[in-house]
Amino acid sequence: MGHTEELSDFQRGTVTGFHLSNKSIRQISVFLELHRSTISAVIVKFKRLRATTAQPRSDRPHKLTERDRRVLKRVKIVFLQLQHSLPTSKLPLEATSAQ
Repeated sequence: MGHTEELSDFQRGTVTGFHLSNKSIRQISVFLELHRSTISAVIVKFKRLRATTAQPRSDRPHKLTERDRRVLKRVKIVFLQLQHSLPTSKLPLEATSAQ
C-alpha cells in the first residue's frame, strides 16, 4: 500500500463543513475527489476529537539519552587529552602507507 500526503487543514475543514451541512460521504468524496475512506476517517476523527487538524505524531526515540551524550562527551575529552599527552612516535614506513 502506498502512502500519500496528509490532507491540509483547509481540506479537513472543508470535509467537516460538508458533513455539518448534511452531505453524504459519497457526495463529499465526489465533490472533493478524495476516497470515501479518507472522508470517513476525517469525519470519525472530527466526531471523536472535535478537531479538524492533524494530531502531532510521535517521533522515533533517540538512540542516545541525554545522559549518554554527556558521558560520551566526557570520554571524548579524556581521550583527546591522553592523545595529546602521549609522545608521537615514528611509525615504520610500511605501517603508514596504504596497501
